[in-house]
Amino acid sequence: MLAIEYSGIFLLQQDGRSASWFQLALIGLMIAFFYFFIILPQQKRQKKEREFQNNLKIGDMVITIGGIYGKVVGLEDKLIYLQVDENTRLKVSRQAIREIPSSETK
Repeated sequence: MLAIEYSGIFLLQQDGRSASWFQLALIGLMIAFFYFFIILPQQKRQKKEREFQNNLKIGDMVITIGGIYGKVVGLEDKLIYLQVDENTRLKVSRQAIREIPSSETK
């Protein structure tokens, strides 16, 4: 470390190697922060959502992403058939199912 006097003020200057290590450590900390606080929770949420969508069964009440309430009456690999009314059935993508409604909204 060098101490340089400039107009009565001492400036501390680090040598090149310690400054580059500090920058690398700072970048590493930022990457770790993004991974643990943004990427990892998002991956867990997506995994939980996939498991939910794959475990649907006939008779489940569900809500689609668009807010449509319905009862599962048919299942295919990537499609789900919902009965939303006595005479109305919809064919929706499995990925369009958001959740099972809570007991307050039934």
